[in-house]
Amino acid sequence: LHILAQDDALVPATISLGHFGEVLTLSNTSHCLPLDAPTKVARAINIFIKTHKHKALDKRKVAAAFSLAAKRYDAFARVQKIVAKQVLHKSPITDNAIILDVGSGTGALTEGVFKYAQPAHVIALDIAQGMLQFAQSHTQHKAVSFIAADAESLPIASGSIDGIMSSLAIQWCEWPELLMQELYRVLKPGGWI
Repeated sequence: LHILAQDDALVPATISLGHFGEVLTLSNTSHCLPLDAPTKVARAINIFIKTHKHKALDKRKVAAAFSLAAKRYDAFARVQKIVAKQVLHKSPITDNAIILDVGSGTGALTEGVFKYAQPAHVIALDIAQGMLQFAQSHTQHKAVSFIAADAESLPIASGSIDGIMSSLAIQWCEWPELLMQELYRVLKPGGWI
C-alpha cells in the first residue's frame, strides 16, 4: 500500500505507482503524512490490513523477481548498502562465531562480516537462488556457505548459530511470529540477533 498526500509538492499524488501495489491518495494532506494526518494514515492502514490479510505473499514470485535482478541489484542498492554498514557496525561479531545472514541477497552483509572479525563460518541464506549464485561468484572467503531457503522454515539445526544478522529482508516474511520462533530456535543460548 502506497499512501500519498493530495497536496504533496515533493511526491506528486499523480505519480504512477500502481504496478508496485495499491495506491491511496489522502485528501487535504501534505508531504509529512504521519504528522499531518496521523488518524487518516492509521485508518487507511487498518482498512488495508483488514481487507488484505487473506492474500498470501507469493514467495515464488518474490524469489524469481530478486533472482532476475541479482546482476543489477547492487547498482541501485544505495539504501541497502547504508543499512548493511549500520548493521555490521552495531553487531557484536566475534572471531570463531557461526553467523547466519538472513536474506543475504548479493552478499554485502555476508562479505562485511569478515571486515569486523574472523568468523568460523557464515551462512548466507536467501529465498532467491539467483541472488545466492551472484553472491557465491563474488565471495573470496572459504568460510561461507549458501543456502536457498525461506527464513520462516530454516533448514538449520537448533542451537547452532552464535549470531543472526539481516538487512532489509524481514519485510518479505509473511508470519513474523513464525520467523522469530525459527530465529530463536537456531540461536545458541547467549547468542545475538
